[in-house]
Amino acid sequence: MDLSSKLANNSKLTSNKYKKHLKNNLCFYCGVGDHKLDFCSKKQTTVTLKDHNALVATNLLTAVFEKLSKK
Repeated sequence: MDLSSKLANNSKLTSNKYKKHLKNNLCFYCGVGDHKLDFCSKKQTTVTLKDHNALVATNLLTAVFEKLSKK
């Protein structure tokens, strides 16, 4: 999907497109009106390294706790 006509040089919506999306309750990412940016299924979710490491640590601690509780 080519977004170049909708984006300013800074990769953000142009002022006119922003106002249109805001006025019509359109998603700022894909332009569809049944959801907002935070819930856009077309937007790729990024996981930070900190979040990933926290999840790995939690999973590791859970596994260790389960193993110890079985003894």
